[in-house]
Amino acid sequence: MATTSTESKAALVPCKDQKKQKLAKENGEGRANHWQALLLSRFPRSDMPSETKDDRAKEKRKAPPLFTSQRRLGAASQDSLSLDAPKVSAKIMQEWEKSFESLMASPEGVMLFEEFLKSEFSEENILFWKACERYSKLPREKLQEEADQIYQEFLCEHSPKLVNLDHQTMTSVVASMKDANQNTFKKAQNSIFMLMASDSYKRFINSDKFQSALR
Repeated sequence: MATTSTESKAALVPCKDQKKQKLAKENGEGRANHWQALLLSRFPRSDMPSETKDDRAKEKRKAPPLFTSQRRLGAASQDSLSLDAPKVSAKIMQEWEKSFESLMASPEGVMLFEEFLKSEFSEENILFWKACERYSKLPREKLQEEADQIYQEFLCEHSPKLVNLDHQTMTSVVASMKDANQNTFKKAQNSIFMLMASDSYKRFINSDKFQSALR
């Protein structure tokens, strides 16, 4: 997986306290100029070491066993889900094995994939992808506030859920945040989708538990 400097991405947009102070001084075109100035003058620095997996692991709770999550996506009730359950038939699993798109189109598939990523302490990618899915379905009046929240959770410096985005993609996100719309995070979401497809998805379908359940 390609690594991207946490400081280089965070330098694009000020984090919560800094952002409030800066935006309080700006309005109208001043706000747009602020974003442009940040892009031109502060991106990038590539000499900072990336956060290691061990560092992230120390900050997170022990992940639950794969394929035995008690949580259901979008539901407050708890209900165990297993690959042996009728909802996850061998035919469905075979489709997941053939296609990452099929896996991500299935709520059960997304949940099980997320549990696998948690076992590797690398669930920030799937959480960001899910946040972008929810964001794209929001009404216009709620987009700006939600865009700021997504930035704080996944793109801000020192965020425990920081995702890796290249310069061009991050530039596109920052520029779009001046006037948030349904496509603000689309390019970033697609980038993370491709990253998961080429890396963690292969480990997921080749994992012992997935292969055992498939048989």
